Order: sequence, then structure tokens, then C-alpha cells
Amino acid sequence: LVEQLGPQKGRVILLGVLMFANIGAQLVNPQIIRHFIDLTQTTAPLRQLMNAAGGFMLIAILQQTLETVATYLSETVSWTSTNSLRAKLVRHCLGLDMSFHNDHTPGEMIERVDGDVNALGNFLSRFIIQILGNVLLMFGILILLFREDWRAGGAMLGAIVVAFTILTLLRNIA
Repeated sequence: LVEQLGPQKGRVILLGVLMFANIGAQLVNPQIIRHFIDLTQTTAPLRQLMNAAGGFMLIAILQQTLETVATYLSETVSWTSTNSLRAKLVRHCLGLDMSFHNDHTPGEMIERVDGDVNALGNFLSRFIIQILGNVLLMFGILILLFREDWRAGGAMLGAIVVAFTILTLLRNIA
């Protein structure tokens, strides 16, 4: 993985920055909603309510833009990496002895090289954006919950530990 992503170091770093910015936007918007609701409970001027609503809209648009750019960049990194891996696999296959080529059909070879590398690329691009992003978002939510009320944070942390334990046990059974 490091060998494939090394030449794209700048893109990978930019992808990391975009992911953290996206997660930050996802964590900020509920805080703006909370502020808006708190303002509605008081006799706050309409201007403050409009500012809070506008801030929410701006952050939501920013978050969607960051997510779109991060997905595009993730797909680009994945595509470039898998193309490089395909080229290496083809060079390797061409260097194999003739008995190997007699035992395997050209279609089988193409499926192995292209199909498996494509599946790997899809997994990696989805993993980076979805799994890793959601884990980081979960930690951000936990931090905010502990900041608000340690009991709420503790209850959520307990629920996460139980869910993770159950998923680990189910994975082992599967």
C-alpha cells in the first residue's frame, strides 16, 4: 500500500486534510443548531436567528463540498494506484514461463489482473472515506459528548464498546 500510495503523497495528504475538515464541519453543524434552538428560547433579535441559520447553511454547503471533493480525490488516488498495480501484475504475468500460460486462459488472466485489482481499489477508496471517516467522526462525537456531560459521553462510550464487542464476536463466528 505504501509503495502504491508513495508517488501520490501530496494527494493522500490533501485527502487527509479534507477528511478532517469534513468531520469538523459535521461536528460544528449540530452545535450551530443547538445555538439556534437556545436563541429561540430567549428573546433574541431576529438578526441573531438569521445569522445562526445562515451559518448552518454555509457549514452544510461547505461540508457537502468537502465530501464531494474528498470522494473525487479518493477515487483518483485509488484509480491511479490500481493502474500502477495492474501494470506491475501484467509485467509479472508476462515474465511467467509458458507452462503457466498453457494452464490458464487469457480471460482468466485478465479477470485475475483486472477484476481483483478493481475490487481492491473499490475496497480501499470506500474504506478511506467511509470506515476511517466514520471512526474519526465517532471519536469527535464522543469528545463533544464528554465536553457537554461526562455521563452522556460515558453512556455512549459504553454503548460503543458493547457494539464493538458484539461485532467482533459475530465476525469471528462468520
